Amino acid sequence: MTFLILFQRLRWVYLPASLLSMILQRAPLVRVLVTAESALGGGVSALLRSAFTVAAVGSYHALAGATQLATSPATPASATAGQAFSMAFALTGAPSAAKSYEIKGTLPPGLSVPGMVGDLLNASTGTITGTPTTAGSYSLSIRAWSNTNKRGDGGTPTFTVQINVQGGAVAPPSFTAHPADASAVVGGSANFSASATGGTVTYQWRKDGGTLAGATAATLSLTGLTLASAGSYDVVATNAGGSTTSNAATLTVTQPAVAPSFTSQPASASANVGGSVSFTASASGTAPITYQWTKDGAPINGATSTTLTLNAVTLASAGSYQLTATNAAGSAQSNAAMLTVTQPAVAPSFTSQPANASATVGGTVTFTASASGTVPITYQWTKDGAPINGATSTTLTLNSVTLASAGSYRLTATNTAGSAQSNVASLTVSDAIVAPTFSSQPANATATVGGTATFTASANGTAPIAYQWTKDGAPITG
Repeated sequence: MTFLILFQRLRWVYLPASLLSMILQRAPLVRVLVTAESALGGGVSALLRSAFTVAAVGSYHALAGATQLATSPATPASATAGQAFSMAFALTGAPSAAKSYEIKGTLPPGLSVPGMVGDLLNASTGTITGTPTTAGSYSLSIRAWSNTNKRGDGGTPTFTVQINVQGGAVAPPSFTAHPADASAVVGGSANFSASATGGTVTYQWRKDGGTLAGATAATLSLTGLTLASAGSYDVVATNAGGSTTSNAATLTVTQPAVAPSFTSQPASASANVGGSVSFTASASGTAPITYQWTKDGAPINGATSTTLTLNAVTLASAGSYQLTATNAAGSAQSNAAMLTVTQPAVAPSFTSQPANASATVGGTVTFTASASGTVPITYQWTKDGAPINGATSTTLTLNSVTLASAGSYRLTATNTAGSAQSNVASLTVSDAIVAPTFSSQPANATATVGGTATFTASANGTAPIAYQWTKDGAPITG
């Protein structure tokens, strides 16, 4: 039964009975051959059939069964320059499909092996594909392994694949990359690059339509640029089939930018709480120049002009202000300007006033007042509008007054915000009062009941003198 099944699968192999018997003893070969046939498709299937007898009698290092590399089309293969080409390959005859290949040699220009890194292809099958550009005979050596990354069983034998590329009608070059616009400064450099396919290609760069001597590489490097270097650059690619001109690239050359430098600096300032202050600076350099004010090194939101105005300042507004100017060539910082903020001075106002006073000659009198306002506050007493020497406190004491001490006294309070005057306090001074002394005494008297008795006395002293009679020490009313 096994023989019949295998015969049905391999009926296209017209082999002698002895050779077919040997094949039937190599079940792994048949299993992998069928797998490779399915993977590579009909074109490779036909090749596998024709190569089967060779694979059956081969050997493969460290793997059971005979091995062979199947290719479609068969090697040596023919290709034509300028026309698409594809060759599939796979290992047959091993217990399992190969999982990695080593591919060395020379691929025809224009062809590649998709998925290959260096000389390694991690796959069970591979394809050599592309459009060859150069006629010639190219040979590749291929080895296979049972695991990825050229590991496991395998490594021998080495299979040879040959591709013969015939010359064909060559099309003019086709650009795969065009030169791009560039800009530079006077004295600087610029590079233009392009690439074209189409076999052996030569290049010639042009500026504004005129040929540039010696500029025959795929890259054009320009150094020591001047304003005259600006213009339109393109490259003409030429092969056996003709010439193709790339897109034009524009080179812009400008004078080198000059970094900013400050021509005027911000000045330090002071202000009262609630007031306003402005800082101004200016810088020269290549436009455009952008500006940013900072306070104590931190950017101030929205402060991006040469003048900074602060309104309704607070004590927290005090600090160091600086302007940074920036352009394409760099940045510069102004000098730091210090802002000092103080509370506004309050003029004095009296909270208590001096009071009128009276005294007798030789007596003592004191005037007192007090004022509020921004300190320091200085004081000055005046008499009848004239300053009193040394009277510079809130209290004025007059000792041993005389009649001349009488007058109008006032206190003036002064600070940085202004002055204020107290109310006027009047001083009245009179002569000294002489205590009464009796100049005559009352005499004893005798009277009958219902009769009348009279007592008389007199006293000297400062008038007015008040009198009060008493009887037995008690005041007599009336």
